[in-house]
Amino acid sequence: MKLLRNVILSALILFFFMVGVCYGQSAEEHYDKGAEYATQGKLKEAGDEFEKALQVDPLDLSSTTGLQVVKDASSRKIKEETAVHMFKSLDLANKGMWNEAVSEADKAVELDPNYARAYNGRGNIYAGQGQYDRAIADYSKAIELNPGDAEAYHNRGAMYSLKGDYDQAIIDYNKALEVNPRYFVSYFNRGAVYANNKGDYEQAFLDFEKALEINQRYAEVYLNRGLLYAFVKGDYDNAISDFNKALEVNPKYDVAYYNRGAIYTIKGDYNRALSDYNKALEIDPKYAEVYYNRGVLYAQKGDNDRAIADYSKALEINPSYGNSYLNRGVAYARKGDYERAIPDYDKVLEINPGFVLGYFNKAIAYEKLGRVKEAIETYKIFIQNAGSEHAPQIEYARQRLKELEE
Repeated sequence: MKLLRNVILSALILFFFMVGVCYGQSAEEHYDKGAEYATQGKLKEAGDEFEKALQVDPLDLSSTTGLQVVKDASSRKIKEETAVHMFKSLDLANKGMWNEAVSEADKAVELDPNYARAYNGRGNIYAGQGQYDRAIADYSKAIELNPGDAEAYHNRGAMYSLKGDYDQAIIDYNKALEVNPRYFVSYFNRGAVYANNKGDYEQAFLDFEKALEINQRYAEVYLNRGLLYAFVKGDYDNAISDFNKALEVNPKYDVAYYNRGAIYTIKGDYNRALSDYNKALEIDPKYAEVYYNRGVLYAQKGDNDRAIADYSKALEINPSYGNSYLNRGVAYARKGDYERAIPDYDKVLEINPGFVLGYFNKAIAYEKLGRVKEAIETYKIFIQNAGSEHAPQIEYARQRLKELEE
């Protein structure tokens, strides 16, 4: 959710629809090593690594699933080749080799057509490709084969969320939690739907808190609960506290640094905000929103040159970032460089023709340059298209027209 950021800065709200998570660096390292062993057919060694991961983090869902697949193969519930194809499929998907990943997943299904986890795994590949209907079909088959599989209900719910069918998503999350009341990711995803799509913030708070009761190291929940504190309750101190907790869990969580920086900016604590934006960019140098927000911060401090540099960097990364064109135009205007401001306002209107303040700002720039005819024409366009929420600007534009047309 992004708002107009001319002089008003807003934090980015990100809600995550998760298929699987892995917490803790050591647990993740063990999981990665186990998955690598599994692709090589070394299932015993893979199982050992998954068990080590679970010793570090008993709530690591990726290792839990990986270990179960290995156990199913070792107990002859499925063929060993099926497990290997499943792990190869995941490895290829992580490398972006989607067609090859689907091919490996198909082999797993063909070898063991009654193995629910094989369908769930292929569904995850389809989900990663954005083929939500195919993913739903595979998750539904997994549920048919194993109605007690919370993961399949959860994953199908995530697909319905992404398709915009939020009621069905909630039904599936409810079912996942009925099957496994400690399936914490479903509390998180259900809370995300309530907050992001249903406007039921109290239920979202309850779901986030339930997820944290089960897993106190769930960084994404701290982030999202913090955002609710900030933008629903206006409680910036509790928001910062939650962002701090998210960063304790994951010190490389760039989104948490970004949002904490945004709240510090709102509170007027510019030094801490700048530090957080810089940290976020150390982690992800291509984070356009951070450059934008840091530019807003510099503009608020009166440093228009640095603001322009940051808006320009945001536009290198995302050329369709309309607010960066708008604010860069404002920064140019503050420097008296109206010739450069006008093309930026034009670009804003090209990206979003309904953003009428672009006309207002451009009319002022034309007037400053002595281009009276163009200023008059642009003020008129602004007045014709502006709504009641722009009453002060409309009044100003009318006064300028009266003087310019005399």
